[in-house]
Amino acid sequence: MVSTTGKEVKTKDVLTEGIYPVISQSKNEIDGYSNNIEFVISEPEIILFGDHTRVVKYITKPFIAGADGTKILNPVCNGKYLFYACLFASKEIENRGYGRHFALLKNIEIPEYSSEMQLKIVKMLDREFNLLNRIQ
Repeated sequence: MVSTTGKEVKTKDVLTEGIYPVISQSKNEIDGYSNNIEFVISEPEIILFGDHTRVVKYITKPFIAGADGTKILNPVCNGKYLFYACLFASKEIENRGYGRHFALLKNIEIPEYSSEMQLKIVKMLDREFNLLNRIQ
């Protein structure tokens, strides 16, 4: 997990324009921007989980975490595979309203497949999600 302690942009400090996108646990893809380079998270792949909202995002570009409740996972397997596993798990765990959900997510067992199998699963799910997006 990547710590965001002291590196979260408060909602009142989010800009409408700037260098780095601010991404939080909201349903929005991007909540705004910030120019604070000290807060930038620039891992190659990040899974963002909304502790209050159960929103899951896959991020591959430098960004700044939005306010409290944003849990940042640094995958040790195929990042997209972990994203899909977390996306599925987020729908399976109990909805506690605005309560915290990360403790429940941590208890979900994610199947450990070979790298090749993870890649096959990701390709299949990417294809299905692309089809769904085109339909919508």
